Amino acid sequence: LQIPNSYRMLTNNNILHDYSMGFATHVGFRAGICSPYYFYDLEREQIINLKIYPFAVMDTTLNRYMKLSPSEATKKINKLINTVKSVNGTFISVWHNDSLSETAPWKGWKKVYVSLIKKATS
Repeated sequence: LQIPNSYRMLTNNNILHDYSMGFATHVGFRAGICSPYYFYDLEREQIINLKIYPFAVMDTTLNRYMKLSPSEATKKINKLINTVKSVNGTFISVWHNDSLSETAPWKGWKKVYVSLIKKATS
């Protein structure tokens, strides 16, 4: 991702929503915000018609980079969800198909996802 060029290319190809704003190696709010926003192109001093939806957490971040157990990951996710709810933000997470497979190294992670859904929607 090369900002602003990548975002300009997206809008030039009529892609108006992006969900890739987040960290690979740790959790949190890469853009410093947990609500969707339109990208501001500093070089051109203008808002471009690309809505950014920042994500707070990704499955591989918790398992592969942070090396958390499923129970530790659930606690980390719950804290993020509580933070997002406290400011009436939008909680977005990224999950890959294999993380729900219950095969190594994802044994026990399906329950993390189910817990996330319950917590985020309650």
